Amino acid sequence: MGQSPLIVPPEVIATRRLVLRQPRLSDADDIFDNYAADPEVTRYVTWRPYKDRSEVAPFFRLRLGRWDSGEEFSWAITKPREDRVIGMVGCRVREHAADVGYVMGRSYWGRGYTTEATKAIVDWAGGLEFVCRVWAVCDVENIASSRVLQPRPSTVETLARLKNEGYKNGLLSNCSIEIPILWSETSFADLIENPIFACRERLKKPDTRIYHLACERLGAAPKSCLYIADGENYELAAAAKFGLHPVLIRISSEETISALHQEAKEWEGATITSLPEVLQLVDH
Repeated sequence: MGQSPLIVPPEVIATRRLVLRQPRLSDADDIFDNYAADPEVTRYVTWRPYKDRSEVAPFFRLRLGRWDSGEEFSWAITKPREDRVIGMVGCRVREHAADVGYVMGRSYWGRGYTTEATKAIVDWAGGLEFVCRVWAVCDVENIASSRVLQPRPSTVETLARLKNEGYKNGLLSNCSIEIPILWSETSFADLIENPIFACRERLKKPDTRIYHLACERLGAAPKSCLYIADGENYELAAAAKFGLHPVLIRISSEETISALHQEAKEWEGATITSLPEVLQLVDH
C-alpha cells in the first residue's frame, strides 16, 4: 500500500488546552526528560527507553525527514505559553486509510490530554477527502491507553432501552476497517440493526447516499428517523436535506474546536448533551 499524494498537514493545531505543532530538533531535551527515558511510558510502545539524551537527536532527524517525505506526520504536544513538549502524536496516511499513534509524559497522565490531542489528529485525518478510515491500536494490557478508544458512558444502556421499547437503532460510521471486523464481538452488535461502515460501503458522511442506504436497510422512512451526531463535516445539514430529523449531541469544547466540527458551533437546531436524552425525544 503506497502513501497518498498531495497531503499538506497543518504545522500547528490548537485545541482548548493544547497546541500541537511540528517538532523541532531543539525539542530533543524535553522529549528525553518528559517521556523517552521513562520505562513506564515506553512499556507499551515499539521502542525501548533511551539511556542517554544524545540518542534522541538522530532518531528525531529521521522523524522530521518523514514529515518532509509525507511518510509520517508527527506533532509535538505542548501547553500554550509554555511550549515544552509533553508528548507526541503521529499519523501515517496510506491511500484510503490513516493510522494514529501517541505517547504522553507520565507527569501529564490522567488529565485527558492524550484524548484531546488524538481527537484533533483523527479529525484532521478523517477530514481528508480520500480517507475512509482512521484507526489506532494499543496493547490489551495498556488500560489507560485503551480508554482513549472507548465509547462514551451510557451508550450501551441507552441503545438497549431503545431496542427494548421497539425502536430500530442504526449506525453510520466513518470508522477504520478493524471496527466491522470486530463488530460481532462488541456489546453493540445485538443492539444496532444493519450498521453502515464507510470503509465497506465506499461512501462517507456527509454524502446523502449513505443516509439513503441506512434508511433502506432499516426499512424506515427518513421522516420517521432521528439522526444523532456531533456535527462532523456538516453531517447534520446533509441529514436534514435528506429528510431525517437531525439532533446535535454537543460534546466537550476541546472536541468541537476543530474546523471539522464547525457545524457544531453554528448549529441552532435540536440539541442534546448526552445520549440518554434521546429517550426523552422519542417519548415526544
